[in-house]
Amino acid sequence: MLAREYWGQGFASEAMRAVLSYAENTLGIERFSARTHAGNARPAALLIRLGFVREGTLRGYVRRDGRRRDCWIFGRVRK
Repeated sequence: MLAREYWGQGFASEAMRAVLSYAENTLGIERFSARTHAGNARPAALLIRLGFVREGTLRGYVRRDGRRRDCWIFGRVRK
């Protein structure tokens, strides 16, 4: 998560690429998962650019602002 004033500056993309590279190449991890709030297009687009695929919806998964909200779950398998 990033503070709002840093959104859109490429920090999340750079950090995610570094973490994925280290996890795959140093630790040998082959499967990754990620979760976003349903409808939150920017993090979903980032995950898709990084090779993640939306795998499903977690209904009412989190409570935010006093109401239950859905989340999207994404997965990526190392090729």
